[in-house]
Amino acid sequence: MSGPSFSRGVFVALALAFVSSVAMTVLSGAFAFQDLIRLLVPGLSIAYLISISPYRYRRSGWASCLVLWGGFALFLWLVWLPLIEYVVLHVVALSLLRAVFFHKNLLSVVLDLMLSVFGLAAAFWAASHTGSVFLAIWCFFLSQAAFVVIPGSGSAADASNGARSNSSEFDVARRKAEEALRQ
Repeated sequence: MSGPSFSRGVFVALALAFVSSVAMTVLSGAFAFQDLIRLLVPGLSIAYLISISPYRYRRSGWASCLVLWGGFALFLWLVWLPLIEYVVLHVVALSLLRAVFFHKNLLSVVLDLMLSVFGLAAAFWAASHTGSVFLAIWCFFLSQAAFVVIPGSGSAADASNGARSNSSEFDVARRKAEEALRQ
C-alpha cells in the first residue's frame, strides 16, 4: 500500500466540503447555525480520521485512540464551550492523533501543529470573507492535505518496508545462528 498523497488529500477536502455544505443546507431549517457546526465538526473529524487511517505507520492503538477521541468529543459537546474554542480543541485533537500515528520525530509534530493552525486560520479567513461553509471547510482540509510533505512523516508503506527489512535481517541472523549451532 502506498502512502498518503497530496492529490488524495485534495479529493478528501473537496468531498468533506461538499458533504458539509449539503448537510448545512438541508439541516439549517431544523437546527440553529451553532448547533449545526457543533454536529458538523466531530462528524468531519471522524470522516477525516477514517480517510487517513489506512496510511498510518503505527498499526497498534488506533481503535483505542479513536475511542479516546470520541470521549473527548463527547466531553466537549457536554461542556458547551464557545464555538471558537470548540473548533480549536477539535483541530488540536486531530493534529495530535496525526502526530502519534504519522510522525516519527518532534520537529514533524511541531510542523504538523503549525499546519493545523495555518489551516484553521485559512478556514476562519474564508468564513469571515465569504460566509461560505464550503470554502471554510475546503480551505482547512486543503491545507491539511499538505501534511504528507512534512519531513520525518511515516506511512504504512514505510512501516511495511521497515518490517520487511527487519525481517530479512532477522532471517540472516537466524541462519547464521543455526549454522553456528550445527558446527
